[in-house]
Amino acid sequence: MSGESPGLTLTGSVRERRFADTLAEIKSAALAQLATSGATKLALRAVARDVGMTVQSLYHYVDSYDALVTLLVLDSHEALADEIQRSARSTEGQPYADRVIAVTGAYREWAMRFPHQFLLIYGTPIPGYEAPESTRSAGWRQAAGFWEVVYGDWSATELAGVTAAPLAAADLADFAGPDDPAAGGSPEAARLLALPHGALRYFIELRATMHGLVMLELLHHLGPVPGGGAGLMRDFSLRATAELDRLRRSGSARVNR
Repeated sequence: MSGESPGLTLTGSVRERRFADTLAEIKSAALAQLATSGATKLALRAVARDVGMTVQSLYHYVDSYDALVTLLVLDSHEALADEIQRSARSTEGQPYADRVIAVTGAYREWAMRFPHQFLLIYGTPIPGYEAPESTRSAGWRQAAGFWEVVYGDWSATELAGVTAAPLAAADLADFAGPDDPAAGGSPEAARLLALPHGALRYFIELRATMHGLVMLELLHHLGPVPGGGAGLMRDFSLRATAELDRLRRSGSARVNR
């Protein structure tokens, strides 16, 4: 009896590794097809052919087209979030402006290296495909990486001092803060949505500007700008840092007055 358990564990482990290896091969083939044909032309039959199996065999690993797309979306969100987190962690202790430049640059550089994955999660929706809640939760992770750089060492007093245009009660009726259904149970989302309204809205504005610059460059709508996309992102980051410094000082002074 004592000799059977290790053998069973090993067999299960080998089986799991083989499954994981084959699934990785399937996703790699799907990404290659995504790069050449686009998300709307991704086909299970072609993916199965590229990995040398039948469509019926493929269904042992992904049970539908939507399931395969979801795996690619999740992997892309996680890879981008990892890049942002690495940038945030590797610049701890450095000057504020350097950290903001690094993290926005990491976002742009990942998009330029993996444009088809970036557009899969942020580009034109795939007709008939509805991303599950798990993809939304994965997307919050990269926002948390920016939060660490932008607001990570701000005090509650400083955060509360970031002002924004007042909102009518009706504008806030559907916003439940950390308990908002859009958080999807994500602790990163809950932390961000718990920010004071002014700080949250300014944070979203910063991310939207950064994202817009990347999308314009990625889709070749940026035009002949001196310094190109990298220069624009750096300029934006420096201006954002100066404004954040100003908001932090004035907010702290306003609240403590």
